[in-house]
Amino acid sequence: MQQKLLSDGADVVLRRAEHIHEVDADQLTAVVDDHRSVTITGKRTNTLLITVDRDRCSAPVLATLDEIGYAARTQPLASTPERIPAVVKRVLDQVDPGGRHTMSPAALQSFVQWGWPGNMTELVGALEALVKQVPSSVIERKHLPVTCSRRLRDVV
Repeated sequence: MQQKLLSDGADVVLRRAEHIHEVDADQLTAVVDDHRSVTITGKRTNTLLITVDRDRCSAPVLATLDEIGYAARTQPLASTPERIPAVVKRVLDQVDPGGRHTMSPAALQSFVQWGWPGNMTELVGALEALVKQVPSSVIERKHLPVTCSRRLRDVV
């Protein structure tokens, strides 16, 4: 599927490459090699972006990714909770452009303490849902999904 999209000129984000089984690593290599060769020759200018949790990746997939190199490395939200308040503000500004919603300190603290196994995708999805579902202007802890309202150490 990714090869077809890439050959049609679309930009492709291949998320969670750590879920690619080691027996399928050769398919990833083929996609990357094909994309690299056509972009080097100038036949296409689209982008292939691959996200991966390197700690959970099979050795053959890691080998392919290491051959490519990487442009940026980020830390998971759970390992950098100090970023979460600013991220929440930015995401709320995007998903609630009218600025109707804010988060109570208790709700924000729950967001900081949650482990965010889905990382940014999960956080954005949670905020989008809250903006749609919460009738009041302040998002309280009681509005949060059950998973987010539990403390990280209670879950682990």
